[in-house]
Amino acid sequence: MKVERQPAFVLRSQSYKETSLLVDIFARDHGRQKLIVRGAKSGKSSRTAQLQPFTELSLSWQGKSDLKNLTEIDAAPSLLANPAYLVYGMYLNELLFYLLREADPHDNLYDVYCSTLGELQSEDAIEPLLRKFEFSLLAELGYAIELYTDIDGAQVLADAQYSYLPDAGFRREYSRIPGLIPGQAIADLAENGLQSRAALKVAKILCRSHLDLLLAGRELKSRRWLLSNAAPTK
Repeated sequence: MKVERQPAFVLRSQSYKETSLLVDIFARDHGRQKLIVRGAKSGKSSRTAQLQPFTELSLSWQGKSDLKNLTEIDAAPSLLANPAYLVYGMYLNELLFYLLREADPHDNLYDVYCSTLGELQSEDAIEPLLRKFEFSLLAELGYAIELYTDIDGAQVLADAQYSYLPDAGFRREYSRIPGLIPGQAIADLAENGLQSRAALKVAKILCRSHLDLLLAGRELKSRRWLLSNAAPTK
């Protein structure tokens, strides 16, 4: 298999043998791939400096096994221009690394990822951008969230209260239980998107429920860092 000049991003890299790197990438037409970058740690190579996260790369590789050999690399300027928000980019990368299957193409998600990185420029925009990305990721994985009906097929009502089961959907609750979701907030999210604080709160509950289920106990370093620093958006 030979791939030439494929747009891609580095998700993570690690040492491989004495002088090489093992790099996980997210490529537009080829999904998540593992590439060996031979000689990257030698003093004569410039590839380590080029293989930076959040920089759209043009990569060529070849190989018949699951581990392909990187043959060519061109780098563009980083899309994540504000270094204060690197941890949020790291969060996106961890989700892609853990939840995407190798070699499954996700060109629409690739475009969403690019735009999300480019728009992470102000504190006010961070939470809506992360939720939008999470919704897109879940839809790509086959877990699109149904906002209009509950698990019984009935319409979600603005004056009702609901719990949420990530493997089933909204369940209407008739007794007062702490932590229930107001139907009005669900309707607001369905009709107006991520415009209000109530809608953002519901979106966070829904996305977190699904992602935690899919992550199956795997801890995200970015989430741990954000929680330890009292970041409100994660």
